[in-house]
Amino acid sequence: KNIMGFATDVRTMLNSLWDYANNNHVEMNFLDKNAYLPRVIDLALVHADQGKFIKQAEALYHDIIWKNDHGELDTTSSDQLVSIGKVAQEKRYKEFDEQIRKLANLSKRVETLKDQITELEDSKEYIENKDEQIAELQEKIDEIMEHEDTAQIISEGYEALSDDWAELGASDWLTRLRVKAGEDPAKSSPVGGQFTKSRKLPAEADTYMVDFYLSPVDAIQSYITGVVRKVEYERLFGRHKIPKYKKRKPGSMQLRDYKEYLFDEMAKKGVHEHDVQMMRYDLAGILGNTAPVDTGTMKTLNTFHSFALMSLLPRAVATSLPEPFVAGIKMRSTMKGLKTFVHTLDELLGKVNKDAAQRTQLKKQIGAILGVFDDPDVGEMMAERMG
Repeated sequence: KNIMGFATDVRTMLNSLWDYANNNHVEMNFLDKNAYLPRVIDLALVHADQGKFIKQAEALYHDIIWKNDHGELDTTSSDQLVSIGKVAQEKRYKEFDEQIRKLANLSKRVETLKDQITELEDSKEYIENKDEQIAELQEKIDEIMEHEDTAQIISEGYEALSDDWAELGASDWLTRLRVKAGEDPAKSSPVGGQFTKSRKLPAEADTYMVDFYLSPVDAIQSYITGVVRKVEYERLFGRHKIPKYKKRKPGSMQLRDYKEYLFDEMAKKGVHEHDVQMMRYDLAGILGNTAPVDTGTMKTLNTFHSFALMSLLPRAVATSLPEPFVAGIKMRSTMKGLKTFVHTLDELLGKVNKDAAQRTQLKKQIGAILGVFDDPDVGEMMAERMG
């Protein structure tokens, strides 16, 4: 009963998040039956073993997502030929592989004939011998599909294309995880990029990336904060706030958000380029996005600051030695001051002695729990337990 009640509460909460996002111009996919809880990738695990992540991600794209989008290989299906052909016709695939190039050319022929059939079927004007023309075009498609070379071209192209597509898809997913702006939860999904058509995956997809998922409690927390950040960003800087016919950047015609629109308008009205760049830099820091690469004077100042800070570190260590005696003066006890000094030396001994290291670790844990100093990990743990 308790488990069912908890499950109902979680589902109600996730439904509320979905409504909250969709009502604020953020499109979200409703969780499928096999995805009762959101899957959130743990970036620390990804960075710890990127090679393993890429290998398992490529397998996921190749074995599950590709077939989920286009189906199992069927050399007799003209619909599948057109489906995979649209991918094969992209320059990044056909330019470097002869098998994919042949597949792209073959699919283009069939796609052209299918478009002509669709145009005839959708035409509202009277066309003489319309049915005969459609039948003739379909016969040409059948002849292409039944040609002796067609099956081999489709089979070889299907395998070559799925391999290249999976490799690029895994790389794109890793890139999205690295630069996920505003903690967008969509970046944790393999179907959140430009490579896939389907928005939901079968249950077996979980078995490929389970080693990189956050725990359920952490995943829910990350998902909630991610959705809220994404929605609030869209409310402030979403494209819905840009005036009509101005959603694309002049010149490049790339889509832009309201933030970029404001910066472009500032530049158009005479704001100096350097000032616009500094505002971008400051806003990126406020939003928690990756800051732009330092240039010019800022890079020089940061370098100087780093060397100055390193030169002060030895002095900082030296100034910590009198601290136990300061503690003794504050407590008005010579013995307590000496005792504190012994504890400080014991911490130094922990660098070479296992027992001393364990004692130091215990003291730090007790200090973090009591709030003597802040430990983010302990603070998060206590927040989860105590609310």
